[in-house]
Amino acid sequence: NIVVLSLQQLMALHKDFKDLLLFISLIDSQNIPRDLLNSYKDQTIVDNFIHHLKKYSLITHESSPSLTPTFSIHRSTQAISLNYLTSILELERNKNLTSLIVYALKEYINKESDKKDFSEKKFLVNHCEKCLGHKKLLSTLDEGILSGELGHLYYCLSDQKNAKKFLEKSLVFLNKEEKNYNNPLAKILSYLGIYFWGIGEFDEAQKFLEKSLRIYKKFAKKDYEGLSLSYRYLGMLYTDQGHYERAQEAYEESIKILKKHVPNNNLMLASALSNLGRVYLHLGFYKKAKTSIEESSAIYNKLFNRAHINMSDSLTALGYLYSCLGEFEKTKNLLEEVFTIYKENYPKDSRHIAWALRNLGTAYNELGNCQMAKKLLEQSFKTFKALLGSDNIKTKWTLFCLGEAYRDAGDTKKAKDAFKECLKAYEMHYGKEHLQTALILRALGKTYLLEDNLEISEKFLQRALNIYQKKNHPHIYATLEDLSELYTKKSKQIGSNQEAQFFEKKAINCLKQALQIVKTHFPEDSPHITRIQSKLENLTL
Repeated sequence: NIVVLSLQQLMALHKDFKDLLLFISLIDSQNIPRDLLNSYKDQTIVDNFIHHLKKYSLITHESSPSLTPTFSIHRSTQAISLNYLTSILELERNKNLTSLIVYALKEYINKESDKKDFSEKKFLVNHCEKCLGHKKLLSTLDEGILSGELGHLYYCLSDQKNAKKFLEKSLVFLNKEEKNYNNPLAKILSYLGIYFWGIGEFDEAQKFLEKSLRIYKKFAKKDYEGLSLSYRYLGMLYTDQGHYERAQEAYEESIKILKKHVPNNNLMLASALSNLGRVYLHLGFYKKAKTSIEESSAIYNKLFNRAHINMSDSLTALGYLYSCLGEFEKTKNLLEEVFTIYKENYPKDSRHIAWALRNLGTAYNELGNCQMAKKLLEQSFKTFKALLGSDNIKTKWTLFCLGEAYRDAGDTKKAKDAFKECLKAYEMHYGKEHLQTALILRALGKTYLLEDNLEISEKFLQRALNIYQKKNHPHIYATLEDLSELYTKKSKQIGSNQEAQFFEKKAINCLKQALQIVKTHFPEDSPHITRIQSKLENLTL
């Protein structure tokens, strides 16, 4: 009775206090973000509301000023409040008020979706679960929307089992409402697409993402952010499938929509630019990649401090860029920053940590620190196997990197076993004439070259070179460098001066072609230019 009397007096102070009381009664009573209430009502009203909650001793805890501003109320007080409001507002019969709250919760989650704050997402999971527990007060549409948002939050937290459970549950609810509510359905389809993309089931992912895009395009004027995000998700999928030209088109369309229709969403724009830059790297468009990634980085730097979790995308993209440009020390430093940020925000057995370990391990290997590379890559491989299984293509990506570390450490047998396993998987996943397959072929060629098995090495390197030449990809230069080394070895093994000179000339020609390619595609001060010029000088002395 005392609590009810306090609630009555509180609601009498302002007409919006009743709605705010209902809001905090439907969600979890602990760690309620102030910004969540600000997304529902004016901030001045929310501040006044919280002031009076304190006055009536209804708040049990507030976060410290250095953290995300949250407050908590006693669970029994919350239960009394909900029972009272359900009765006087007839909520089981009139669900409009709860629908408005579900909409506000969904919008807040959407605003936070591109952020990578792990602790914030855990709070939001609790709020979604609690709200979903009030089934009698929710419409079918509200259950569908909340289930979808909860599933996506679980996906972000690497809880694949619960992610799938709630996303599929959401789809069942929203399919009943498809005629009237297309955009929520499109969003859940895109979330399901991302879920299947995350576990490496690309065909399923493509089915859901393309269906989502069709719905968004039909109702685009209602949700340009959703349309842009759908294109971006498709770009991510196409990238992992190796369809780089299609990924480029999807990202460019996403950016075009954002700049025209959602000019104030700088975080989404920064993410899309970063994704586009990475695709340009795959395609060998290094100058375009540099422009796109640096534009993205400038936005991130304005929005966040260097150690913020959202900076990880920008730092990783820059790391990839410097790696392609041959500036491996810069790559390692950036990826170490990313790993430090991830350790502070994600569980050690999450896919995020595994991915950061993979990237950092590759960077160490590029610098010649094979032992550190092996240690990090073996940790990454173990986590990916546990999360996705040994046959998943994402696990094979890490196995390929691990194979390179084995080879560079001198363990060519382990390296060949890893590469052969990857080659079979890559040919099945990407096709025999794909750029990613060429990567494995070149790796095998280099391994046989180390063993002085020159005939087999040449076969693999020529296969890789043919793919790169058909695609007109700048990575031709690296394979030509390998072939130059091979022909140099052949010239030294052959006794005849005439044959030795023949292979020596082939080695020199390979380096000349490689030098021309890097001068065309890389900056004037590129380490690649310096390295190849040095090799040429040694051969022509």
